[in-house]
Amino acid sequence: MKYKAILFDLDGTLMPMSNETFMNTYLPTLGNHLKDYVDPNHLFKAMWSSLDDMLKDETQETNETVFFKSFGDILGHDLVKEMEPLFLNYYQTDFEILKTQIGDNTTMVKAVDYLKDKGYKLIIATNPMFPEVAVHSRLGYSGFRVDDFDFISNYSIHSACKPNLNYYQEVLDFNGLKAEDCLMIGNDSHEDVVVKELGMDAWLLNEYLIETDYTKEADWIGSRAEFLDKLKEVF
Repeated sequence: MKYKAILFDLDGTLMPMSNETFMNTYLPTLGNHLKDYVDPNHLFKAMWSSLDDMLKDETQETNETVFFKSFGDILGHDLVKEMEPLFLNYYQTDFEILKTQIGDNTTMVKAVDYLKDKGYKLIIATNPMFPEVAVHSRLGYSGFRVDDFDFISNYSIHSACKPNLNYYQEVLDFNGLKAEDCLMIGNDSHEDVVVKELGMDAWLLNEYLIETDYTKEADWIGSRAEFLDKLKEVF
């Protein structure tokens, strides 16, 4: 068995949706959910600034800690503390609007089931910019169960984001794995293929492919249907 674990990106990979569709669906509903506390335009500007701080952070603080410190510095820490339960409520309720944008995902569900049956460790290596509840919800909307996976990234447990190699090293360390024992499946030619710098193989799905000028190339690229066939050929 060449690999011990298979790492999956979520958005555009296991969750069949482009980043543009995700943002155009997510942001208006979030802004509406919090409009009584902060003007949506002001909210989004604060979010982008805080996300940028989180992406650039080089400390050992969790992504969650870095985000909310920056968010509070902009909006006011008392207001942010008051809004925190509303964020949780949003991800448990209005976030479901995403389901309206997800089509048939049978192929990827079959792929995950196939790998589970083969005994591989399955890991959600999504960019850890969201709370656990939001990641779990997106998995559910996409036809998966949380217990389909052995490990799921979220912003409360990581101190780095893609394409920082420290993020992937954290995933490996959390799971007692070596890079050469893993395969990364994603749709971003930089954020997901960067694992090759650690010695990990990378495959790309091309339906929601994000192309960049990153110089390393994926070991394989193809459609979801081709991916399922490739799994049965290799594993």
